[in-house]
Parts: sequence; C-alpha cells; structure tokens
Amino acid sequence: MRISMQQIRKLMIIIIALVLAGFLASAIPFLQQRMNQRMPVSVTAAPISTVNKLLRIERTGAAVHATRVPVYSEGAGRVSEVYVTAGQTVKAGQPLVKLEITGGGSEAVGTPGLQTTEGSAAKEIYENAQKEYNRYQKLYEIGGIARKQLEAAEARLQAAQAGMENQQGVGTPSSVVSGPVTIQAPIDGTITGSVVTVGSVISSGQELMALGSGQDVEVVLPLGQSELYLVQLGSPAVIKVEDQQLAGQVTSIYPEVKDKQIAAFMAQIKLIQPPENVLTPGKSVTVSIVTGQEIAAVAVPSQAVLREEAGQYSVFLAVEGKAVSQQVMIGEVIGDLIEVTTAIPQDSMVITSNIDRLKNGDSITVSE
Repeated sequence: MRISMQQIRKLMIIIIALVLAGFLASAIPFLQQRMNQRMPVSVTAAPISTVNKLLRIERTGAAVHATRVPVYSEGAGRVSEVYVTAGQTVKAGQPLVKLEITGGGSEAVGTPGLQTTEGSAAKEIYENAQKEYNRYQKLYEIGGIARKQLEAAEARLQAAQAGMENQQGVGTPSSVVSGPVTIQAPIDGTITGSVVTVGSVISSGQELMALGSGQDVEVVLPLGQSELYLVQLGSPAVIKVEDQQLAGQVTSIYPEVKDKQIAAFMAQIKLIQPPENVLTPGKSVTVSIVTGQEIAAVAVPSQAVLREEAGQYSVFLAVEGKAVSQQVMIGEVIGDLIEVTTAIPQDSMVITSNIDRLKNGDSITVSE
C-alpha cells in the first residue's frame, strides 16, 4: 500500500502538535509556580497589643496532712468576749478572745477543784511565745510581715511572761497579775474545731480554739518573699491533679523554718469540695493561684497565630515588604487576643490573613 505525501504531511503535523501539547502541559505548572513566586501575597496586618491580665502564680505543690495550730490561754480566768466563729478566716494578729485573767492559783476562778497547769506549762507557753516573737522579728526585718504582726507577737510574749511570773509567784498575792488579756491569731488561717464561749472558765494553758482548714488533706506550695504581698487569705486556687481540676482557697501563709533559718514561705490551701481518693499525702500537684493583681501582657490577634505540625506556634511579621516567620510561646486567651510570652519588638506588625499561604521570606503587600 502506497502512502501519499499528503498523508505523510498530516501525520507529521499531528506528531508535532502532540509534542507541543506535552511540552506546554509540563511547562504551564512551572510557569505558574514561577509567577506565583514573583507575585506578592496580599495580606492584612495588625500591631501587637499590650493588655492587662490577672496575675497568677503557678507552680508545683504537694498534698499534705492538714495542719492544726492550737491557740492556748495565757492565764487562768474567764472568757469575757469571743470575736470569731468556727470556719471564719482570720489574719495574724487579729483578736480572737478576750480573757479576764484573775491569777494563776491552784484553782480556776469559780470552779472548785478544777486544777490549773503547773509553772512548767506557763514556762513552756512563754518559751513558745519567745520563739514566735524571734521568728516574727526576722520576718519583719526582711519585709515578710507587717509591723502590726510583729507588735501582736510582742504583746503575746509579754502576756506569756506575765503568766509565767504569775505561776512562779503562786501563794504570794502581791505577785498575782490580773486584768483583761486579748488573745490574737498567731498566723493567718481559718478557725477550726470548737470555740470557747463567753462565760467559760478556763485554766492557764488551756486550748481555746485552733487554726487550720478542718480537712484531712490539704495542699501546700512555696512562695517567694515578693509574692507574700500578692497572695491573700481567701485567694482562689486551682489544683490540677491527673486529669482533674479542683477548686481551692488559700487559708494560711506561714514561714517554714529549717536549721534555724527561714527556708520558704508556704501557702496552705483547702479544697472547696474535696473528692474522695484523689489526693493522698505526698502526691505532687500543679497549683494556680489568682492573686487579684493585674500585669501587662503582650498579645496578638488569634488569627495571626499559626499552629505547626509539631505542636509549636509561629506568627508572620510584616518586615519591609517581606513575611518573616517567628516561632513563639503562647499564654492565655484574652478575649479575641492570644498572649505571646516570647519577646517581640513593640513596633512589630503581625500578619493576620493568608498565613497558611505564606512561607518565610515571601513578598507581601499589606492592605489597609
């Protein structure tokens, strides 16, 4: 069979057309990619913001057996005033009870046969008051407590000294010290247990009430000296244990003394609704305390933050017509903003649109 020249020409045209089509099909994506690289990406940008947020203290704490600080009488007599009730939160130095001290004889006033404590008990009360005063004096010198707390400790020391001298002078009417004495809270805390009532006859060294939280297990965490002014009694706290978050409240703050030195200040936290079998003494927890104070924080619009596959976060900064990627650490969500804890120049502009199309160094045009 003979093929004419016209058929050969048609075949050649078809082959050339197919070759050109294949070339164009492979070249177009490349040309488009090159064009895209050259074309600036249109974006919007916003300045970083400085906002106020609640200051939180967050660190590791521990579950412990609940502490109980007893409050003792400093002499024999009768209760004339009671200023607190069970469950009430008090501050160190706050009046608790007023006693009418009538002496330190062998019997409590008005109750025949009720024996008072011996002179050794009064001496022990005095020695404890002396230790407390020395500790408070050190705290005052470093700015850990207010002046009135030191003065309250000094007043308790003087009352304990009078009680001891009274006991040592039993049988000698001229040595008997009498009169009203106001017992004050030795630490910040919550009144727990039974409370003496007005008119009760008490002996020297008798327990009048106790400070604590009334729970079997509590949470404690260390505070820095500068944080003593931020954390108040009643401050709310969140205790994170395993996959649960438990609500708590600061009930006391006290110094922890080791080797005759103040090792730390401890915040004691009670649970609002303690669950069963979740906290055991010695268990490590994460505690967040809301201080009520506000601090300045750097924040950016939420749409400016890009979450990467590795769980990291980044933003794009608009710098001289270029998109510059910067990894950041994020904090709290504050309304429509997200806190950024990584240092960013104050005059920076963060890109807020098309961030999923951008790569580091891409050319951009910022729309108004």
